[in-house]
Amino acid sequence: LDGTATDGVHYANANSDTTLVFAEAEATKTYTLTLFNDSDINADRVFTNILFNPINRDPVLGPNTDFSLIDNSITNVPVFVVNDDSEINLSFNTYTVNEQTAGSNAVVQVSRTGSSVGTVTVFYDVRDGTNSPALDGLDYRSVSGSVVMTNGQTETTFLVPVIDDTLVEGDETAIITLTNAGPTNITRLGARDEALLTIRDNDFSAGEFHFSQPTYTLLEDVGQ
Repeated sequence: LDGTATDGVHYANANSDTTLVFAEAEATKTYTLTLFNDSDINADRVFTNILFNPINRDPVLGPNTDFSLIDNSITNVPVFVVNDDSEINLSFNTYTVNEQTAGSNAVVQVSRTGSSVGTVTVFYDVRDGTNSPALDGLDYRSVSGSVVMTNGQTETTFLVPVIDDTLVEGDETAIITLTNAGPTNITRLGARDEALLTIRDNDFSAGEFHFSQPTYTLLEDVGQ
């Protein structure tokens, strides 16, 4: 019986309204239900199995409806279909780190939304930005690799080393990218697979001294 799960969409009941026949002295029977593995990120769903219309097939008296056969028994059993689909995203559109920061690392957070069932992996890399680019080896150290989230885990991080130089350059940027989320039967990349890392410059010019105008004119009787 459908609940939030729908027959033919989320599961298939090949034995709908099928009679289970127990031979003499036989205590258990099984039947099969097929679950469909979709890729939608949704809530867990449920449908119900129901036992009804018990008939005692007496070899002498013939069929006889006897509802006492299911007295004090479990006749309605819910089946919960647990969603195992998820998306992996960078947690934020932008990340900011000071050039002179504790540990000299930018901390990049990665999140899993939807289901947290199973172990998933995603790959990352960091490259020079396009506007006011930070330069690999001069302003930061480019990194690439993968992060893993185990069963039940929804967040993880990786580090981007930042180089504290002495140049007055202004803020500079690098680009963080996620790729190849897997396994593909339970997870995929979300829309936020790229983010901007801004490295805040901590160097400032000492400034210079100069007259505010090239010439000054005074009247003789002003006295000063």
